[in-house]
Amino acid sequence: MKRILIAAVVTMIGLPMAVKADIVILQDGTRLMGRVEQLPNTNERIAFISGSGRIEFPTSRIREIIEEPDEVDWTRVAGQFMERRNYGAAVQHYQLALEANAEHQDAIDGLQKAQDAIDAQQDERNRELREKLTQEMEAVPELIELEKFTEAEGILDRVLAVETSEEQRLAARRMTRDLYLAWGFSRYDRLDMRGAEEKYQRVLEMDPRNEEARDRLLRIWRDDPSKREEVLKAYQARLESEPNNLQYNRTVGDILYQLQRYEESIPHLEKVASAPAFRNQGYDTRLLNAYQETISKLTDEGNLDEAISRFQELIRIRPNVDTTNLTMLQYRRDRNRLADDDWDGKALLINRLLEIGLSRTAEDEAELILRYDAENEIAEGILRELARAEFNNIQQTFNQGHYRVAVNMAERFKRTRSRFPEMTNAADELMKKAQIQAERDARAAREQAREIAQRGIDSYNEAVRAAEMMGRTDIRPGGTPISYRQRAIEMSRRAVEYMEAALKIDPSLGELTGMDLNTSLRDARALNQRLTRPPTPLPRSIPRR
Repeated sequence: MKRILIAAVVTMIGLPMAVKADIVILQDGTRLMGRVEQLPNTNERIAFISGSGRIEFPTSRIREIIEEPDEVDWTRVAGQFMERRNYGAAVQHYQLALEANAEHQDAIDGLQKAQDAIDAQQDERNRELREKLTQEMEAVPELIELEKFTEAEGILDRVLAVETSEEQRLAARRMTRDLYLAWGFSRYDRLDMRGAEEKYQRVLEMDPRNEEARDRLLRIWRDDPSKREEVLKAYQARLESEPNNLQYNRTVGDILYQLQRYEESIPHLEKVASAPAFRNQGYDTRLLNAYQETISKLTDEGNLDEAISRFQELIRIRPNVDTTNLTMLQYRRDRNRLADDDWDGKALLINRLLEIGLSRTAEDEAELILRYDAENEIAEGILRELARAEFNNIQQTFNQGHYRVAVNMAERFKRTRSRFPEMTNAADELMKKAQIQAERDARAAREQAREIAQRGIDSYNEAVRAAEMMGRTDIRPGGTPISYRQRAIEMSRRAVEYMEAALKIDPSLGELTGMDLNTSLRDARALNQRLTRPPTPLPRSIPRR
């Protein structure tokens, strides 16, 4: 193993295997101290190695060769390299000496001195390098200010690529962070969003908690739909430590709303909507929509209990919201809980619809029950009461002298109330009397049409006022609650009937300047339709077979 190592070192310095001889006395008396090699294939020339290099000369010039041990030989050559400050070569030769004799003290001491000298040289080079890099780093802030970012980056890359002091390395990292932050600002100002994003990402790689870079990066991402999820996660993480921060809640609520995750957006939108700083910025409407979308989704999923719970939450924060849909949800839930063949129980529930003025829906539900239980007295009683109320309205219209209107109402009654022939017969008699009276008053038809039209307009205006008050709960002097919904339904229906009758008598009123009865009729029909139909269509309850 020793011979292999020596061979490797000698080969490294360009020498073949040496013979044991290290003092050569020439014919002229010159003494050479080093290492002698016998050249291969010749006895007439030798090679001599010393700290000055390698030379060859003929053996005829040699008077005497004095052999010394290998360790002394190599130590002497190493010392010559030390004198010439070639410490690397000195180390190599001291090591050759120690391979020949590991206890040779001169080689041990010499090797330590050579290594110390190398360390001192390296320390000096490092000191000089640090001084040079420090001088270069002093120019970096000015380069950043002048937006010479590439030049500043090159200096800092050189600092971080070499072994420097910990203080200098930390300073270079801080400068690099500041460089990329300023570079990102510059790219952002030039609308280079991709370039700005890349620089801010570099900042966060070095300083994950840098809020300035994160805020800028999130500002870019908020305008990018593909990055919404990443922005959302970032702000949700911030909310964990600052749950009442309005700006964070606003951002999270807005993104969840945009992603149609309405139920998750509600608590954040509630905080923002109730804050004075965001008043009149549309968050009341957005919160209401989020609740409505959530309730609708839960309803579609069949989770009526949770939908009702959400609606009750909405009422607590918005007391004036229309509760019609809540009643419909409660009706559907309670109806679904009944047995499929519990027709009486289902019929009794219809009264809830009547209480909130949804008479048309109540009528449809009663008809549906009678389709499966033709003898159901409760459902038939509901339809009978609705028919009687409608007939009384025809009678009242006739008594008021509005014969044309009464004729129209009676014709419709006969078509839709065939289940109750005694009432349809009475309506037929009343219709004939109304026709006779209407013909008798034909000469005053135009004036009557104007009067009827005006009554229709007045009724519509009254219906609008009642509809605007549906969120209120007022009590009559006798203690009975006022149903503004029922009032609005009644007056809108009356408005439609009056206007239709007026146009039948005198179609020119439809486009008469100052009256425009056709438009008023469309508005009255739309209002009546909205009031008498629930916002959420009621699915049919078809019994299981």
